[in-house]
Amino acid sequence: MVMGAFNKEQGGIFIQNATSITDKNSENCNEINSNLSWKQLLFFLLLYVGIIIGACIIVIISFVVIKVFTGKDLLFLLNDSNFLILDAFLVLFILKKYKPILRFVTQSLDFTVLRVKKTYGIILVGYIVLWAIQFIFIDYLHLGDASNQAQQLRINGSQFQSWFAYVIMYISVGVITPIKEEILFRGLLSRFLELKYRFWVGLAVSSLVFGLLHVDFPIVGLLMGITLGLVFHFSGSLVPSIILHILWNIVGTVINNINGY
Repeated sequence: MVMGAFNKEQGGIFIQNATSITDKNSENCNEINSNLSWKQLLFFLLLYVGIIIGACIIVIISFVVIKVFTGKDLLFLLNDSNFLILDAFLVLFILKKYKPILRFVTQSLDFTVLRVKKTYGIILVGYIVLWAIQFIFIDYLHLGDASNQAQQLRINGSQFQSWFAYVIMYISVGVITPIKEEILFRGLLSRFLELKYRFWVGLAVSSLVFGLLHVDFPIVGLLMGITLGLVFHFSGSLVPSIILHILWNIVGTVINNINGY
């Protein structure tokens, strides 16, 4: 009986030690998979900027050559909607080819949070906050002018000739752009800085860059970036912030076109 108890106890200790080692190895693997170096991040950003500039130059030269030899002017295709689509697909192309960034970003795409009711509450609160920011800082305080961007993205007879253009515009502005921006700003930049330093560093820097890139309304862009970053943080996944961003852009685009901005 004593020997049997001793062996049983030893077996339990062995199992606990083995489990502990497995857990530590799993944690180490997760840490290795989630780590991203400054060198890898900067390489991705430089690659992205370089490919965007190169692609734009190639497209413009091609259109000019076509116009010279055929007389067809295709420069009208270089509108904001088409550029946003080109930009987003180039980002996705680079992500697919550059595995370290792809692995890093996909770790934050947890779709299981959509099974939790709390997630939809977070999205709803986020939408209300975005609406309040828009109303207070643009409609009331006039700290920013969204009309220029709305005018550039608005559908009108001179730019668009068919229903297909409506589809392209709503897909580019309402779906593709939010996905791209959430991947770059929240899934990559914010999360990278959070893991390197702390959460508030990632939130502040990514939101600041997000705001500065929205040149017509930088303050509103900053606050929107903070809101989307908090949605990402409290939901534990990039999916809710993508959904919120898509809803905001689609509703805003519809309203802008109805009002004729």
